[in-house]
Amino acid sequence: MMFSESDSVWLQTIPPWVDYLVKFGYVFASKNNDRQSFSLISMPCDSPGAGLMALGAMRYYLDASYFYSIDDIHSRLEKGKARTLVCGNNSFKYIGEVDGKAVIKEVFRPDNRRNPLHFRGEMEITRSLNDLRFENETILVSTKMALPYLAIYDKLIPGGSPINEENLQQSNSSVCLAAKRKGAKITKEILSNIRFEVNGIVANLIKLLSLVDGSLDVISRVSMYNTRTARMDRLGEPPQIVIADGIDAFLKVTEEMQRNANNEFSDCNIIAIIDRTEKREKLDSLQIKISELRQWYEPDSREFPTTPKGISRITYFKRARS
Repeated sequence: MMFSESDSVWLQTIPPWVDYLVKFGYVFASKNNDRQSFSLISMPCDSPGAGLMALGAMRYYLDASYFYSIDDIHSRLEKGKARTLVCGNNSFKYIGEVDGKAVIKEVFRPDNRRNPLHFRGEMEITRSLNDLRFENETILVSTKMALPYLAIYDKLIPGGSPINEENLQQSNSSVCLAAKRKGAKITKEILSNIRFEVNGIVANLIKLLSLVDGSLDVISRVSMYNTRTARMDRLGEPPQIVIADGIDAFLKVTEEMQRNANNEFSDCNIIAIIDRTEKREKLDSLQIKISELRQWYEPDSREFPTTPKGISRITYFKRARS
């Protein structure tokens, strides 16, 4: 596997700091349990660390244990019966399941234009699950739109758990990348410069993370939270892990986590990438937030990858209820 931080220079081996960040994301995801945790990763400068951590965590969720069976997908469709399903330019209502296929009914306005709110009683259609999605979400499953980067994912974690290739055909929301406060565009610009290559297959971090870039008619396995607008780039199930790109992103995510006991971040685990060159006021704000969180969290003594020179880490997990 080769690695590049620019358009011209390719490294034959992965730099230690890149290797560490990807592996830590993977290991952190693997230790996810009932007790919430958060990690602070201190970097010597601004970096693509959040994207690399997200890549490692995403790689973990390609494991066979996190594959959605046909029954799992139908269960989710059943729970979302009140929501509109979309395929291309058409809108549908989910009716039920027959022999693993979806029974759906197209949605029309009274004037024959499609409308998710009114149903004209058209004939039910039985079809495969391929390319169906909830409104404002990405495609649930698609055999023709599978992510084409298996060769790269497979090399990221030597000795990692086997990848279930069918996961590359399914969207997933277990991992969320919280963008820089300055805007998601800034984070994406940084990610676009980080590239991996295996056997002629080349992809940057935006492609590898399968971040949404316009159309929702795609497979996506990492969502992005815009900390400036407080909006997700797509809907989905609540994330298991949120990787915060910077102090502002960490403060925003923890604020949302604490604000409401039943929102998308209330049960998540967090990794924050901290730039040590940030202004003193911002570093002080981080310290205040950590002191506040330590009322409910304690240092995590579990084993994690050894940090390379220039990087430091501390991890906390929620105290058990007495």
